[in-house]
Amino acid sequence: MKILTSTALALCFINLNSFAAIAKYEMKKNNGAVKFFALGNPSAIRIDGIGTGPEGRLEVVSDEKNSKIAGQFVFDLGSLNSGIDMRDSHMKEKYLEVEKFPTAKLTIETINLDGNILKNFNKTNVPFTGVMNLHGKEKTVSGMAELKSLSKDDVKVVAKFKVKSSDFNIEIPSFAGITVADEIDLEVEMRTATK
Repeated sequence: MKILTSTALALCFINLNSFAAIAKYEMKKNNGAVKFFALGNPSAIRIDGIGTGPEGRLEVVSDEKNSKIAGQFVFDLGSLNSGIDMRDSHMKEKYLEVEKFPTAKLTIETINLDGNILKNFNKTNVPFTGVMNLHGKEKTVSGMAELKSLSKDDVKVVAKFKVKSSDFNIEIPSFAGITVADEIDLEVEMRTATK
């Protein structure tokens, strides 16, 4: 009887250790930022801007051997600001059509990582793939992410990737004789506290 009891306890202990841990992180727009960078022609003029951070949820499932990360985030396109009011009006009204398409959505399907990231939420050069919904169109995007633990309950995620305006049926922007390049660099910074 003692042997059976000991065996049962050992099996329970093994099973408990094999369970995955789940953490959910709520992203708040005031804790992050969305930045964009593009080149203009002629003269390779650099055009950049910034908006509030995205809102959404990042979910992490980890065990001792690996981790999976997924999430969905929504960004307010009306918050974008390039520093020039007239250019911003053209960007939002003529090209992004924010009245009709007020937000962009990024869905990260799954990021697979080795090890339990909940024990060490610090990773650089993490490749990811997701789906971007912008201007009424969906397109697969991919890039690199950085994950950083700022405190026990506070993490930051920075994702960098490129999009093409033409992929989302957005007319190539032109303002004051300067045409913006089709490809735009995006940097999405998210910060949150565990829920």
